[in-house]
Amino acid sequence: MVKLLLSLLGVCLATTPMMEVAEVEEYSVSSEVPYSETLVGEDAKEYATEMGISDVENVVEIYISNDVLVEDVDVYPYYFGNDYYIKDGTIVTTYERGELIRRSEYEGPSTATMTVSETYSATFSFDFEVGVEELKAKLGYSTSTTFSVSDSYSVNVPSGYTYAIECYTNMERKSFEIWEDDLFFDDYVGDFYSLKPVGCVFVKKVV
Repeated sequence: MVKLLLSLLGVCLATTPMMEVAEVEEYSVSSEVPYSETLVGEDAKEYATEMGISDVENVVEIYISNDVLVEDVDVYPYYFGNDYYIKDGTIVTTYERGELIRRSEYEGPSTATMTVSETYSATFSFDFEVGVEELKAKLGYSTSTTFSVSDSYSVNVPSGYTYAIECYTNMERKSFEIWEDDLFFDDYVGDFYSLKPVGCVFVKKVV
């Protein structure tokens, strides 16, 4: 009788499905989640202040479009220089306003639309060679990577009003330490940074 019960229990365990364990995606330094956000009123003015946008008191609305097309040319040239690397644990990421792409004024009554499409390369503050593979592994991009930002923004301009639309690049800055791989002790080279566009920012102002 005991053997029969144990046999039945074994069959039940064998046929009962195991609970599935959900896989957790690890965050990668190169991963980005494009998003769009519209800020109005005091939220728009606060963002404009943080980003150093002029005439904050006239800012009515801000549309943040963090959508970028990344294209990479896999070029790995032979390199026989010093072995520089970005030290782990030193990368700090911040965001800032980039260059002004376009500014236009529109009189009401009208519906105004601004469309931008620009392509940029990443910029680096160091003037010596760091391997492409090292840059891509630590930053997610290299000197051969291009970034295309494009979007449109429309506003309704009431009669008797004039609105200005300004579009800026939205930049991601990564600050880090660079070291030189030496035979006995690695040498600290200095603090540097890289910049890449992650989208654009449209600012609507009352003129």
